[in-house]
Amino acid sequence: TLNQTGYALTVNISSGLSSEGAGSGSVSSSPVGISCASDCTEVYSSGTVVSLTATPASGSTFAGWSGDSDCVDGFVTMNTSKSCTATFKLDMTTLNVVRSGDGTVSSNPSGINCGSACSKSYAKGTKVTLSAKASANSKFAGWVGGGCQGIVDCTVSLENQTSVSASFLDAHRAAIGIFRPSTGEWFLDANGNGIWDGCTVDLCLGPFGGNGDLPVVGDWTGAGMVNIGVFRPSTAEWLLDVNGNGQLDGCNVDRCLRSSGSRPSASLPIVGNWRGPGVAMIGEVISGRTPNWYLDLNGDGIIGNCNPDACPKFPSDNGDLPVSGDWNGTGTSNIGIFRPSTGEWFLDSNGDGQWKNCKFDKCLKSFGEVGDRPITADWTGDGRAKVGLYRPATGEWFLDLNDNGKWDGCGADGCSQFLGKHEGDLPVVGIW
Repeated sequence: TLNQTGYALTVNISSGLSSEGAGSGSVSSSPVGISCASDCTEVYSSGTVVSLTATPASGSTFAGWSGDSDCVDGFVTMNTSKSCTATFKLDMTTLNVVRSGDGTVSSNPSGINCGSACSKSYAKGTKVTLSAKASANSKFAGWVGGGCQGIVDCTVSLENQTSVSASFLDAHRAAIGIFRPSTGEWFLDANGNGIWDGCTVDLCLGPFGGNGDLPVVGDWTGAGMVNIGVFRPSTAEWLLDVNGNGQLDGCNVDRCLRSSGSRPSASLPIVGNWRGPGVAMIGEVISGRTPNWYLDLNGDGIIGNCNPDACPKFPSDNGDLPVSGDWNGTGTSNIGIFRPSTGEWFLDSNGDGQWKNCKFDKCLKSFGEVGDRPITADWTGDGRAKVGLYRPATGEWFLDLNDNGKWDGCGADGCSQFLGKHEGDLPVVGIW
C-alpha cells in the first residue's frame, strides 16, 4: 500500500521444520532497514531496489526465497507493497550402517532399523547411538568405523557422511585365545572377531596355571559352557575350572584329577567328546609307548586302564602333536596328529582309533611348518572341526575356513595376530 513515504516490504522466515528439527537464520537488506528476525518490515520509496541477504545460522542452510515474483532472486523492486519468505533448513548428513551376519542394529534418535532401514539422514551435529542385537544363533562381534569399537552401544557424532559396520558371527563357531604360562593369564576372543579388543570386550581370566602347565579347555560339566583348565605334565595332574570363574578355587570347588599309573613328563594332554555331545573328557598321549593314547572314555577322570577306557592304536612319532575334533559333524570327537617337521596332518576320520591310510582316514599336506602349534575347531559353525595353526615365532594364526586342508591365503582362509607375538604364549580355542 502506498503511504506518504513509500511501499512496505515484509520479510518472513520459515524454519523448514522437519522430523529432524528446525533450521534458522536471519535476513538483512540494502538499503538498510530490514534486520530480521527482530525488524522484519520496512517502508521504501517507490522504485527502490532492495537487495535481501539471507544468512543461515550454524548448522543450517539457506534453502531459497518464496513470495512475490521478484523475491526469487533477492532483488525486490518496490513498486507496491511486497512480502518475501526466506526458508532455512538444517544441514543434513547421512549415517549408513553396513551389517554382516544375523542380527539387527537400531538407533536413538530413531531412523536406523537395520535389518530393513540401514541409512538415515540426520541434522549435522546429531549424536546417534547405535545398538546391536544378535539373533538367537548369533553373537555380536563388534563395530568398525564412526569411532566405534567393541561390542557396547556406540554413539556417533555426525558432522559428515559416516558409515559404521556391524558384524554378527555364528554363535556356534569357535574363537581363538591365548594362555600365558609366565603369568597364568588367559586372553580369550569373546566376540570372535579375531582382534584383541581389551578386557572390557574380550575375556581376561586368571591367574590359572603357570610355567610348565599346558592349557586345556572343555565343557567340564555338560552345561554347554566351555571353561579353562591346565594339565601339569610334571605331576600328571589336571586342574579344571568347573565353576567357570577363571580362577583355581581348590579341588573342593573346581576339579583336580591325577592320571593313574606311571607317566613320563613327555605326556601331552588331549580333550574331546569321546562319547558324543556332553561332558568333555580327558586323555593323554605318550610318545614311545604302545599303546600310547589313553582316553577317559567313561568320564570318571581316571586314565590308565584300557577297559573301560580306550587306548587307540594311532601311531605318533617323536615331535608329533596330538589333536582331536569332530571331523565329520557327528558330535563325537576323533583323534589325529600334526607333524610339524612336514606340515602334515593325519586324522582318524572314520573314528575307529586306528591309522589305516589316506584312503580310509584323512591326510592333509603342507598346512604348517616347524614350530607351529596345531589347533582344531569349528571355525564356521557348520558342525565340523577344521584345522588351524598358531605360529609362536610371529604370533600369527592361520585357520582353514574353507576346510580343504590347504592354505589358500587370508582371503579364503582366516588370518589373525590377536595379541601379537609374546614369548611362551600357548593357543587355545573354544566357544567363549
